Amino acid sequence: SAYFIVVLGSRTAALCSPCYDMGIFAQMYDNMTETGLPYTTCERGKHLSHFAVHFSPILYLLLPFCYIFKVTDVLVWAQILLVFSGVFPLLLICRRIKLSNIKSTLICLIYLLYPAMSSGAFYDFHENAFLAPLILWTLYFSLKDKKRYTALMFLFALLTLMVKEDAAIYVAFISLYIFFSQKKYWRGAIMFAMTVAYFFFAIFMISQFGEEGNMLSSRYANIIGEEAGFLSLVKVLIVNPALYAVESLTADKLVYAINMLIPLAFLPLMTRKISRWLLIGPFYVLNLVTDYQYQHDLGFQYSFGSGAMLVYLAALNLADMKGSYRRTVAAYSLVACILGF
Repeated sequence: SAYFIVVLGSRTAALCSPCYDMGIFAQMYDNMTETGLPYTTCERGKHLSHFAVHFSPILYLLLPFCYIFKVTDVLVWAQILLVFSGVFPLLLICRRIKLSNIKSTLICLIYLLYPAMSSGAFYDFHENAFLAPLILWTLYFSLKDKKRYTALMFLFALLTLMVKEDAAIYVAFISLYIFFSQKKYWRGAIMFAMTVAYFFFAIFMISQFGEEGNMLSSRYANIIGEEAGFLSLVKVLIVNPALYAVESLTADKLVYAINMLIPLAFLPLMTRKISRWLLIGPFYVLNLVTDYQYQHDLGFQYSFGSGAMLVYLAALNLADMKGSYRRTVAAYSLVACILGF
């Protein structure tokens, strides 16, 4: 983390960071320290609230630090520390699923060196930095049974939803995984209902802040066209699922998928428990189906959430393996991540 902070901080201090996204968020937080409102002029070339583009109330968690320290320094620290702090819930997950200390350490090193995390972290601040740790904390508490842990699971699920409107896709698939794989039916059902309700609330709030429209619809124009609403994605999935398959199998997306899976030795796919594949859903929907080029590019922050879920699946499936094969796969993954880093 210290190494990444020095590199990213040096680039920012040398004014080598692009306006997208460091310029947007630096200007936004500078305005927030004065007025409390997330207004920018460079995001769309006019004065408007960032919430007219993405509804991200989670951003207010960093505002107290911006009062104390220089805004750009806070954004650099937050980008790195948030992403890599996901290693703490991941370690607890490894212990919960009874991986040995050595294999738990390997999984944590794989996470820290995973190109989905390390490459994206170099591209300045973005609210997606919150996704990896919040998703992993949600998944960790979903493995626990006591009521206080259930409350924490819902708390972190809500915090994940507050990152951005499309974070609802991560939480929706997690809730389905809890329902079908963990067989914790009421938890999964309540979380899914909460997710749907929050998603429509977030879309409503975006419409109240401006006329920029729902970014989710524009990023799936290849599926639903420019003007259709987000619910049209569900309709197309029902009436023409082949379109999803065609759009996700382009050359650049296949290269991206391979780059995401090779460092994990394809472990997320190595299971006979079909219900676990639900956690691959966000990776498919958010990174492979869309034609928005940055969402299937490791150099940007759109892999944080799906990458965290893939590492979780890798740990889960590794725990099911036995003997020397498990050690070989874990060692291969670590070497692949080091080479990718």
